Amino acid sequence: METPQNPYQIPAEYADYTRRLIMYTTQARARVARIDQALRAYDAKTVVPDFQLGNLRVRSRYIGDPEVSVAEVISDVAPQEFAADWVFEPDVRLRLLATPNDPLYREQWALQKVQAEGAWDRVAQTHGNRPPVVVAIVDSGAKADHEDFLNSAGVTTVGGTRVLAPAGANFADDTGHGTMLTGIVAAVSNNRVGISGIGSLPVPGAGMPNISVINAYEIKIDDARNPPTALPAAIGFLLAANQGARVINASWHVLDPGFLYYAISGISTLARPILVVAAAGNQGRDNDKIPTLPASYRGSVRGGTPLDNLISVMASDENDNKCWFSNYGTTVDLAAPGKDVLSTSLYFANPPRPPTPIYSPAYRQTSGTSAAAAFVSAAAGLLLAIDDWSPAEIRNHLVASADLVPNLQGAGRPGRRLNLRRAVRGPFSITQPAAGAHLPAGSTFTVQWSNEYQAPIVSSVEISFRDANAPSTVLGGVAGGLGNTGAAAVTVPGPTAHALIRVRCEQKNIYADSDIFTIV
Repeated sequence: METPQNPYQIPAEYADYTRRLIMYTTQARARVARIDQALRAYDAKTVVPDFQLGNLRVRSRYIGDPEVSVAEVISDVAPQEFAADWVFEPDVRLRLLATPNDPLYREQWALQKVQAEGAWDRVAQTHGNRPPVVVAIVDSGAKADHEDFLNSAGVTTVGGTRVLAPAGANFADDTGHGTMLTGIVAAVSNNRVGISGIGSLPVPGAGMPNISVINAYEIKIDDARNPPTALPAAIGFLLAANQGARVINASWHVLDPGFLYYAISGISTLARPILVVAAAGNQGRDNDKIPTLPASYRGSVRGGTPLDNLISVMASDENDNKCWFSNYGTTVDLAAPGKDVLSTSLYFANPPRPPTPIYSPAYRQTSGTSAAAAFVSAAAGLLLAIDDWSPAEIRNHLVASADLVPNLQGAGRPGRRLNLRRAVRGPFSITQPAAGAHLPAGSTFTVQWSNEYQAPIVSSVEISFRDANAPSTVLGGVAGGLGNTGAAAVTVPGPTAHALIRVRCEQKNIYADSDIFTIV
């Protein structure tokens, strides 16, 4: 029996994504005839049949006229009145397919602020077969049967245990705080339900709508009648280590007689040390003057040595201002979204699905450094999904790759706000060769790149020529041990119609690819 062809497989003759145009609209009755007529002037060909992506109606066209770029076609066609209902974009690999179909995704301003889609694209390309990263949420537990914690088989993606008496397997949440943190880190993305979690990557294909690169493990240490205290928290950290956690989220503060300090210090000496992400606190005060524990263990508290496996997080708002309630100080490492953050919530009756109503009781906005810390915990999980990092390497890289924000200057140590895309993609941006360039085989060519930020982890880089249709295939011309100076001369390998150059950090799996060019 003949295997039917996949109508959505991009034909080889349209593989050059720099020549592809994407159009999409949410309007069911949007006009197309005049657009097709206009595009025929540029020898536009249909790449794949038109399709629906969530509520988007999507069309793709290949611009066959070599005398014009996709950008020029867009600048000509998009302003026309007949195209008013459509959005026109150049095709960027995985870009459109990495936009989740979760109905509340557009309400998640914080994910767009930290450029989550650019991070998801890269992690989807590079995580390989690495097992999911365990992020332990030491808090009030979670609602394990929440609609957005259930996979396609209806099985919960959240596990956990209970330290708070009576200890056992019941980690059910009765405050909503732990459920909120869990949603930010690990809500199931691209399932047409609710929100998107940072650790659940939206990917193409009806049979595999997402990949979970982070598993949330709940350790319940408090409830509505028992606030968090140092002893159950310290025990929770040790349990997290036993569960294989690489990141612990600590969105609370306690009075600590000292053993919480030693618990955090102890898990830094394990064979696979653990990063603790601590919320700076919501009292609007300077943590240098009045310590907030464990966050202030980033500095010298009571004469102790600053903990190197801890990162302290303050909260910023949609305009990159420090939230009025957020603690601050020189022991605070960076900011992350913490005001009006949409996440999962407790509810008693299952909301209708699909689609999730905008005002479902299963979701609510929250504000606090707790939410900000969850963003950083998830960011650490994404880094660990693509390579192995020590806690200090994660902290230093997240701080270095964060956006330098004028409004935050003087609030935290570096005045920076988390940027997921910059963190997982690295600092490189290749400027030469340009798209469509023709390089002679066997010649010497000077690759040029710039650095968006100074990454402490990048000691040397490797440059390689790759097949643009299969970027894992190295064509040759590999040069390693190079300094991150922004330019390097390399030998061009044999002819190929679709090539790209990759500049890769030799210390970690972060890299940049050039635009597609031809080797003649």
